[in-house]
Amino acid sequence: MAHDTVMEVFVILAALAFLAQAVLMYFIYAGLKSLYSEITRIHGDVKQSLEPLVDSITRVVNEARGPLQSFTADLREVSRLLRSSTARLDDLVADLADKSRAQMARADQLFSALANRVEDTADLLQNKILAPVLEVAALFKGIRSGFEFFFSRRPRAAPRREATHDQELFI
Repeated sequence: MAHDTVMEVFVILAALAFLAQAVLMYFIYAGLKSLYSEITRIHGDVKQSLEPLVDSITRVVNEARGPLQSFTADLREVSRLLRSSTARLDDLVADLADKSRAQMARADQLFSALANRVEDTADLLQNKILAPVLEVAALFKGIRSGFEFFFSRRPRAAPRREATHDQELFI
């Protein structure tokens, strides 16, 4: 009999556990049902509150789409124009640099030719004009010295011995 009593006790305990579990499941179900109804109510409120905001944002985005596309097109056009202008400016600067180099070379040639002509002219003056003038001046100086000698009536001085004296000092 002891075995039957123990078995009855375990069966009663198992039945009570199943009953407690069923009651607990009912309370969980009731809590979830009320939570679901509360979430549904909050969802409706949020949807009702956010619907005008979503409509407003959609309207703003749709209204901004046209000007934004226009702005993007204008920006593309400005970028294209800047690239074109930059390319033309690069060509202009390269052309200007080439012309400047050519003009500098031409100016260098011009100044070199001018310096050569000035030097040639100086040589020509030296050789063709100053040399004969110096010769004529020397000739006149000689003539004058000759006249001074003939008309001076001074006795002739002995030739100087400075040259020999200088030669004696030379070692």
